[in-house]
Amino acid sequence: MTSRERIGKLLRGEPTDRIPNGLMGCETASVHMLAYDKLKKLFGVKNKRNRLFSFMFNAVPEIEFLEKAGCDIIPLSTKLSPAPFWKDIEKNWKDESLFGITVQVPNGYHFRHNADGSTDWTDVGWHCPAGGLYFDEVPKEDDTDLDEITPDGFDPPKHLPEEYLRSLEEQAKFLYETTDFAISIGETIFDLQVAPGGYVNHFMYMALYPERMKEFLAKSLEAAKSNLIEVDQAVGKYCQIMGIAHDFGNNNDVMIGPQMWREIYKPFYKELFGFWHAHTGMKVNLHSCGSLHSILPDLIEAGVDILNPVQLCAKGMDSKTLSEEFGDRIIFYGGGFDSVACVGKTPEQVYENCRKDIERLSSKGKYIFAGVHNIPGDFSPESYEAMFRAYRDVNGGNR
Repeated sequence: MTSRERIGKLLRGEPTDRIPNGLMGCETASVHMLAYDKLKKLFGVKNKRNRLFSFMFNAVPEIEFLEKAGCDIIPLSTKLSPAPFWKDIEKNWKDESLFGITVQVPNGYHFRHNADGSTDWTDVGWHCPAGGLYFDEVPKEDDTDLDEITPDGFDPPKHLPEEYLRSLEEQAKFLYETTDFAISIGETIFDLQVAPGGYVNHFMYMALYPERMKEFLAKSLEAAKSNLIEVDQAVGKYCQIMGIAHDFGNNNDVMIGPQMWREIYKPFYKELFGFWHAHTGMKVNLHSCGSLHSILPDLIEAGVDILNPVQLCAKGMDSKTLSEEFGDRIIFYGGGFDSVACVGKTPEQVYENCRKDIERLSSKGKYIFAGVHNIPGDFSPESYEAMFRAYRDVNGGNR
């Protein structure tokens, strides 16, 4: 059974020959650049090229790595990167020194290395301290007046650039014809993450002006639907999965509370995913961090097919609860390596943690293996090996 056939059966609710391996198959099931460098050595991948996937500083996988690691899903592209990933695209990338290794970044990215060992990402004003693994946004003073923010001038783009769509189509056709991987296109359409006044302020805005917020979402929905049609026409015949993101949860619950979420967001997501299923064969892969237990029935009702990253450390999100309550109703994508639970653990303890969670999440046949979000770069190669060993053992020795 090929990877594409395996994922196809899973998406149709049919039995598969093994648990599909979705590591590195989307923006938030990947590994940090440093972790990828270690994993390539673990699997004997000799190519030293490491390309930057997104602002989370995870890595674009190489076909050789996916083959040797037994992965089933290959990412097509994402709006989080200005450079394409596949087929004759070397001219779009340049070398850069980050985290003590040489990586490739899109040509439009610029970094400044400081005397104290820190690095500034000058294009966006983000800063990585010496020895850090990620870049943080530098806080700015905020004098936003929420009373003055209205949806009147909000006009999200209903059309994606033609050149971009043709690039997606060319890359998807190349992957479809030259590999057997299932193809997943990342975050591409204009989505419902609109945040009037900025990320922090928009939480207050929803409480103060819920009807205005709905107007923002209504305009976002129309743009998303239009973009979705264009993307499907370009790559729908090649891709089985498409991603969309919106982080709803913190460690304890939905950040705005489940009731406000149902009032403000649910109707728009239900309409979007209904339209999605009516006009494309690509399945909905929703990335949403945190505790979603209280709204998981709503997300399933709205039409979510796949949930990523499965944040096991959040309240109500442990693998036993998720499997027992929702394991036959939605595909869980992730949860196979919980970096929070594995901090300070021996490789054997990592193995036991991973094995337990993989067994539970896969018990009803609707599971894609990957870590909880992107695997961080500061774990030992022995921990990574323990994760893969646990996955193989649950699979009866198969990759």
